Amino acid sequence: MSSSIELTREEYVNQKLYRFIEGGRQILNLIPSEQIYKEKHYIDLYNILYNGILSNYLELKLKKLLQIFSTCVDYKDLLDTVLSKFNITLGDVAPRIVITEPDGTVIIDTYKKTLNTYENWKNKAINENHNTRMSIKNAQYFTGGVGFEKKTSSTIDPVYQYSVAIRAGNKYDNYGVIRLSCNI
Repeated sequence: MSSSIELTREEYVNQKLYRFIEGGRQILNLIPSEQIYKEKHYIDLYNILYNGILSNYLELKLKKLLQIFSTCVDYKDLLDTVLSKFNITLGDVAPRIVITEPDGTVIIDTYKKTLNTYENWKNKAINENHNTRMSIKNAQYFTGGVGFEKKTSSTIDPVYQYSVAIRAGNKYDNYGVIRLSCNI
């Protein structure tokens, strides 16, 4: 996996400590832990996810979906954007995108095929709650807004995966987490 924009840790750290738009471009406030730079897989996943969130306004689409008056059209817009940006067809094992609410409720899991519907999301029937997944937990709670892990997937047993997650929104006022995983 490669990315068109490769930033160094210093460039990430030197970014402002808030989300803003600079020169018409949205900037995410993310400062990954130094540990993420120890494995190239994490850097590649991070760059793909970071650029995908920015170029497709995933954070704003997720925010819109979580509003009280959201509809199945808002859900379909988010799902279609995820599937088209990351070139995923439902059922592919890798790469895999999981989007959760702040409490860990799964909104989209590209591995779960036809379970990705507005009704299943509202009924919490897409996948089990992901609030205990380390990458998601760390993205939620760490100031930098990035989490990562290497583990055996409980959904795609016995596949071992690298995962990188990015928090959507600020630490205390966020819309959930977007996680990208790939098989090892």
